[in-house]
Amino acid sequence: VITGEERFDFQSRAGKVVGHVLGLHPRVIVIAGSIAAPTPGWSASLTELAGSVDDAMAHPDRWLREAGALAAREVSPS
Repeated sequence: VITGEERFDFQSRAGKVVGHVLGLHPRVIVIAGSIAAPTPGWSASLTELAGSVDDAMAHPDRWLREAGALAAREVSPS
C-alpha cells in the first residue's frame, strides 16, 4: 500500500485515513510533503528530498518522481 499526505504527523496516525490504512496493512509506504512522526514502514519526505520546503513546493512533480523511484527500489526484490 502506498499512501501520502501533505504532512504526516501523530494526528495522521490517530484519526485520518492514512492512520487507518497503516493499521490494516503490514507493509506501507508513506510519501508526504513532510514527516513529523515515526512511520511504521518505509517513508519519504519531499521536503527532505528537495532540501527545503520552498523547493519541494516549487517542483512537486520532480520530488514525487524521486520519491516514487526510491519507493520502487525499496520494494523491488533484490
